[in-house]
Amino acid sequence: MMVEGSNMETSNTLLSLAHTISDNVRIVAEKQRQSLHLAAVFAHNFTNHMYVIAEKILTDKGLKFGDLRPLIAAHIANVQQLSPATLQTGPAIRHDSTTIDTHLQLLDGNDDLEQLYLAMTEAIQLWHKEKE
Repeated sequence: MMVEGSNMETSNTLLSLAHTISDNVRIVAEKQRQSLHLAAVFAHNFTNHMYVIAEKILTDKGLKFGDLRPLIAAHIANVQQLSPATLQTGPAIRHDSTTIDTHLQLLDGNDDLEQLYLAMTEAIQLWHKEKE
C-alpha cells in the first residue's frame, strides 16, 4: 500500500493509519502514485477488457471462457515470480505471420478488433526488438 500526503505530517499520519491494516506500506511522491495508477490501469483494467474480448470471441463460437482459466491462472502465478517481459509468448513475438493472418481472418471483419490485434502485435514486436 502506498500513501501520499500534502506534507510530511499528513504523510506520516496516513502511514500510521495504513499500518493498522497492512505491514506493506510506504510513502510515495505524487508522480510515483500517479505512475502506479497508470500502471494499474494497464495491468488490471486493460487486461480485464482483453478478457471481455476473449470471452466474446469464445461465446460467439460456442466455447466457454472457463477454457482459458487454467492459462490465465498459470500466467498470474508466473508473473508473481518472473518479469512479464520474459513471459511474453505468442505469434507476435515469434513473428509468425501465418498465425497472425489466420487470427485476423477469424475476427470476421470486425475492424475495431482487427485494429486492436494489429496494434498489440506491433507493440509486442517493437518492445521486444528494442530489448534485444
